[in-house]
Amino acid sequence: MENTNFKRKLTKNNALLGLVAIIFLAVFFLGASYKTVIIEVDNQVIEAQTVSSEPEKILEEQDIEIGEYDRVEAPSEDNIKSGEQIIVHRGREIRVIDGGQESIRYTTWNTLEEILEELEIELNSKDQVNFQMEDTLGDDDKIEIIRVRESSREETVELSYTSEVVYVQDLGPDEERVAQEGQTGEMIETYIDTIENGEVVDSKLQGYELVRPHQNEIIEKGEANYFTTADGSRLRYDRELTMEATAYTAGFESTGKRPGDPGYGVTRSGSRVRPGVVAVDPRVIPLGTKLYVESLDGTRSYGYSTAEDTGGAIKGNKIDLYFENLSAAQRYGRRDVRVYILD
Repeated sequence: MENTNFKRKLTKNNALLGLVAIIFLAVFFLGASYKTVIIEVDNQVIEAQTVSSEPEKILEEQDIEIGEYDRVEAPSEDNIKSGEQIIVHRGREIRVIDGGQESIRYTTWNTLEEILEELEIELNSKDQVNFQMEDTLGDDDKIEIIRVRESSREETVELSYTSEVVYVQDLGPDEERVAQEGQTGEMIETYIDTIENGEVVDSKLQGYELVRPHQNEIIEKGEANYFTTADGSRLRYDRELTMEATAYTAGFESTGKRPGDPGYGVTRSGSRVRPGVVAVDPRVIPLGTKLYVESLDGTRSYGYSTAEDTGGAIKGNKIDLYFENLSAAQRYGRRDVRVYILD
């Protein structure tokens, strides 16, 4: 009987010891699976005791909410180890003006390069940004992006023509004819436009192609009543006269007057004498007539003149040419000239 009771007591003690061992092992393994994870959030550092290995669950255990624009930084997505760190970056507003369009975006990064990558904003090589890629942006900063592109365009340009006058001998005075019709030309110019935010800010000519050359109009006119001056000008005249030319000055030798005398240096027309003034017989050439005096002996022509003076010896087809000094007038002497009365 005693032996039976002893066995029962032994069995009971063994069962109790087994339970204690199970509880010990459970507590041991449970304690061994707990870990300490460091959480940085909202300028706070939290030491979290957890058996979880997933950052999302660990944050839920600590009642830390993750917003739509927040970003969780952790060394692993499903295997956080003791002593490792979870950082919660809160999304913040940032103003972005992209190509002239302004919007409010959210970012968890600080440098321009990081922010653009997060916002999936791509830049081409010509786009302009108001910050450098490595710059750190604050809450009050705004990103301004000028979208720059180049575009090629063609422009058709009309080439105008001019009229050329050719003098011919088979047409009479005031007669003319069109020998060649004028025709406009055409050229295609290629430009490279620089466009910023949709507006053209610069345009450069890249090249051109001549499609059709222009053709000048040629008008033929009668040769009569036109002459060519020494400088190559073509002048129209009303009539021409061959005259005997002499030379005079304002001095006593020519006019009988000296400086200070009344009327010294004054023409019959009331003007002051000067190179280009000539004396004529008003019955042949009226005063005020515009003339061109051409030399017939190959010497230099007197040229453009105005009939403003008269002289006692200037009668009929005679003309007196004014010179400023006496020696020049004396060298000129007396010679025949052709006088064109200009139209």
